[in-house]
Amino acid sequence: MSVGGELLSELDELWYGKVHDALPSGELRAIGRFALGILKEMVRLSSMGYERVPASSRGYILEKIISIIRRAKIEDDVLLEIMKYMSKEDRMKLEREVEGATPIQSEI
Repeated sequence: MSVGGELLSELDELWYGKVHDALPSGELRAIGRFALGILKEMVRLSSMGYERVPASSRGYILEKIISIIRRAKIEDDVLLEIMKYMSKEDRMKLEREVEGATPIQSEI
């Protein structure tokens, strides 16, 4: 088994052997599981020789990050923090894009 494969197995053992039961069911456990998914994806990509997240994996990572944000109920905090670093022009452009977008149904 490769180093990456061994580490993935160890991460699963850590999750199911210790972390899963240490977290109460519900919000905290879900956030932990999403975070573990991100970590495992980083290990998998690294074992394949990637030093950056390839475009083909960005959707998966984004999905997990959005799931964490939703579970923690910090959508507004995250949005405000991101917007602090955007120019007025970028905020206006984003607003136009959002107004023209089709709403996504929440799966949580």
